Amino acid sequence: MDDTSELFSTSPTLSIVAGKKQTELACGFCKSAFIMDVDFYISETENNQPVCLLCAAEVHHPIVDMLTIWSTRQSRPLDENEILNFNAQALPIAKASLARCMSTNMIDLFYEAMLEEPAIRKVFEQGQHDVKEIKQKVVDTLIFLLANAADPELLRPRLERVASMHSRSGEAVHPLLYRHFIQAMLQALAQSDPEFCEEVKKAWLHILPVPIRFFIRHY
Repeated sequence: MDDTSELFSTSPTLSIVAGKKQTELACGFCKSAFIMDVDFYISETENNQPVCLLCAAEVHHPIVDMLTIWSTRQSRPLDENEILNFNAQALPIAKASLARCMSTNMIDLFYEAMLEEPAIRKVFEQGQHDVKEIKQKVVDTLIFLLANAADPELLRPRLERVASMHSRSGEAVHPLLYRHFIQAMLQALAQSDPEFCEEVKKAWLHILPVPIRFFIRHY
C-alpha cells in the first residue's frame, strides 16, 4: 500500500495497555491478527483498539524506534539477540506444519497470494527477479529459521543479508507490506497443511513476526 492515508485518517495517539500473554488480538487498523508475547500491547488511545507493531511504527514513531515502544516496560530497548527470541511452545508446532507442507505446492500458493497485493507486485516489477529462485529462498529461509531458532548468533548473519536486500538501500520493501507476507503465508499453510487448525495458526503467528521485527529494525 503506497498511501497510508487509506488506513489512517489521522495519526492516532498510542499508549501501552496491560494484557495477558498468549492472547490473540486483531489490529484495529489493518485487521491483521497478532499474538501478545509480552504482558502488554499497544493501543490507540481514543478508541481503545489494539494496534499491531507494523501499524504502530507507521503512524506514530519512526521505524527505527518501533522496538523501543514495544519494550516500554523494560529498562532498555531490545538488542538484536532478544528480537530473535522465538516462542518455545510454538516452534515444534510450526516445524511439524512446515514438514507436512514440503511435498505440496505451498510455496506456489504463497507466491500467488503475495502478488494479489498491488504494492507487492510493483516491487517485483521494478527489478529483475527469478521467481523460481525467490520461491526456493523463501523455503530455505523458513527451514533455516526454524532449525536454528535457538541460536540467534547463527541466525543473524543470514537475516542481516535478507534485511539488507529489503532495506531502503536495497529494494525498499515498505514495512507495511510485511503484513501481506504473513497473511499470504498463513493462507498458503491453511491450504497445504492437512492438519492446519487454530493451534497451528497461532504457532505461526508467534514465529513469522520474529524475523519481520528484525527486518523492520534494519529498514
